[in-house]
Amino acid sequence: RAVLTSIASVEGAPGVAMLAVPNGAIDPKLVYQLEDLKKQREAFQQAKNDKGEADVLANIATLHLVCSDLRGALEAALAAQAISAKTKDTEGELTQLIIAGHAHVALGEADQALQLARHGRALCEKARETKFAGPARGAVTILDAAAGAMKGFAGGQDLAPTAALLALACLEVAKGNVDIALPAGKQVLDIFEAAGENGAAAVASLALANAHVQAGQAEDGARRKVFLPMANGHASAAAYHAGRAKRWFSALGAQSGAAAAQAILELERIQSCSNMISKGAQFSYDNWNTLNP
Repeated sequence: RAVLTSIASVEGAPGVAMLAVPNGAIDPKLVYQLEDLKKQREAFQQAKNDKGEADVLANIATLHLVCSDLRGALEAALAAQAISAKTKDTEGELTQLIIAGHAHVALGEADQALQLARHGRALCEKARETKFAGPARGAVTILDAAAGAMKGFAGGQDLAPTAALLALACLEVAKGNVDIALPAGKQVLDIFEAAGENGAAAVASLALANAHVQAGQAEDGARRKVFLPMANGHASAAAYHAGRAKRWFSALGAQSGAAAAQAILELERIQSCSNMISKGAQFSYDNWNTLNP
């Protein structure tokens, strides 16, 4: 059986610094890996292993995102989702649905993304007793917020790599891979904010807020084991980004996104830090991990 991959495990992936090498050329290692995955798919097809084929297609979709090929990512993810739906693999279908949804958003196809988000919510409800339902519900919430805030997004070729990286950042948040989600989210936030793409900037801020919540929970657990008090760096960062996201979403009339950001601000762990920031405390990544309100 194939194992679902993330950008962190894509061999040759250039991390979060750039999705494609200069002049539009793709790293030959990525091309080789894509061809290898296609061969794996053929082998699973011949073996009539639907689950293996769907997982490989999800890997192919992720790799297409790494290469900024949004249409290729969408086609592979939808093909994987169709197989998972046929075999009633709800967890796999939700993962593939998230990839397809964010590819739709990046391509300016918000209505299709909203349809996938609605289907995702229905799947989460059916699977509400499973372990994966909670994280999947959070991923669907971010997808819904992205589709609502980025209606009419038309970044063109100049912003296509950044839109692909935003899709990857949201996917990594869904998987809990904060070491990738945080720098990716920060990079796309800076680019979209500078370009005046407030809808995309709001989505990046929401992804960052969620990633900081996840990272803070892990950090709190590690500190408790060695009898240290909880640190407030990640909580402060989550409060800051959730607050910015809410303001952007609200200005755009994207109520689902504003509600998702508000839900983070209402977390008990976040509230003290959000109150501090709302009173005028300056947030900066230069000192964020030293904050101790």
